[in-house]
Amino acid sequence: MHRDTDRDWDQIGRAHPYHGVLADPRFLDPGPDDLKEFFASGEGDVRHVIASLANAFGPFEPNSALDFGCGVGRLLIPLARLCGSAFGVDVSEPMLELARKHCRDARVNVELSRTIPVDRQFDLVNTIIVMQHIPPARGYPIVRQLWGCVAPGGRLSMQITAYKDARHTGELLRDLKAFSYDGESVLNFTGAQADSAAMSMYDYNLSQVFAQMSLQTGARVYMEKTDHGGCHGFFVFVQKS
Repeated sequence: MHRDTDRDWDQIGRAHPYHGVLADPRFLDPGPDDLKEFFASGEGDVRHVIASLANAFGPFEPNSALDFGCGVGRLLIPLARLCGSAFGVDVSEPMLELARKHCRDARVNVELSRTIPVDRQFDLVNTIIVMQHIPPARGYPIVRQLWGCVAPGGRLSMQITAYKDARHTGELLRDLKAFSYDGESVLNFTGAQADSAAMSMYDYNLSQVFAQMSLQTGARVYMEKTDHGGCHGFFVFVQKS
């Protein structure tokens, strides 16, 4: 039984939207200086994405961008400045309401939606610290949708989690109710949705991730290792032929 993560993120968006994006105590109830640092971190992350894509595939000056899991606009604002406009997608309406406000204040041109556009393509499709919060059974089709949104010659920047170490056991204990253990694998029989919202972290099979992209033989993929508090994964950078 998977958690209803859409419900979780709607509640997180109402209670602690900035902390839901960056899990730092400063962003539970951020003041002006905290928010300045919060949005500055988004500018730094976008610079890193563009630099990594340029390092892997050559110079890159996108004219359009999609940010999946845009939250309150931390990455969407610098992407809109970079491209002239950007399209943001997020499942949490409270997050989108704040994104509208921050984008207006930043005077950037954006479109916002709760769903991925089915008839649009972008030079850059980006998703960072988002897929890890979506159950893989739902996430693999989303990867396929996002790849479909990449224009020919465009590039995908995606962060994916793949495994955990012993530092990250709290979530397992939270969700483990009745289970079997064969010495190697745990099967959770009755994991239930808690009354309160929680931030869940899911691991993806990289073979299944790449299977969603239908890459041609010889296609180059650039990856960077990540570690978020014991949740290990990769930045994946791909250019569509």
